[in-house]
Amino acid sequence: MMPQWNHAVLFAITFLLFAIPAEADSGVFLQQKHNKYAYDGQLVKITARFSNNENSSVQTKYIVEIYSGTVLIDSLESADLLVQAGKTANLSVYYNPISWGDYTIKGYVVYGNSATQTRATTLRVVPRSSLTGSISGVPSLHCILVLSLIALSILGASFYLRKRGAA
Repeated sequence: MMPQWNHAVLFAITFLLFAIPAEADSGVFLQQKHNKYAYDGQLVKITARFSNNENSSVQTKYIVEIYSGTVLIDSLESADLLVQAGKTANLSVYYNPISWGDYTIKGYVVYGNSATQTRATTLRVVPRSSLTGSISGVPSLHCILVLSLIALSILGASFYLRKRGAA
């Protein structure tokens, strides 16, 4: 014989199963930050801002993947960091791009037995020479202007000294 269930008992069991909220994310990846531009060979600091909303301290690690197009070219991990309950902390890694182009930086924070959502940002790497005055040996407009001003100053000084000596 099948037991008869009271509707009140079934309702209470159903309520208990569905009314208890699932544990909310207790760690929040607030921001991924780095310079938007860098030059080849420049060390780039990439930082994750993480908030621990748990009631206890949690061990964290920042994981970063660097992509050129769709190709994974590097993977980085921060040192472990203990983040106190209710506190926010920065975790950092460093990347040294060896060639120029656009890179996608995808990062997430591992905390306890969980991980945050992945955040993606872009880093544009330019040739070092484009930041110092020339691209592939061709002088930039800035260099041409400076050299022109120097040449004009020398010509002006020479003209002034000649005219003064003739008088």
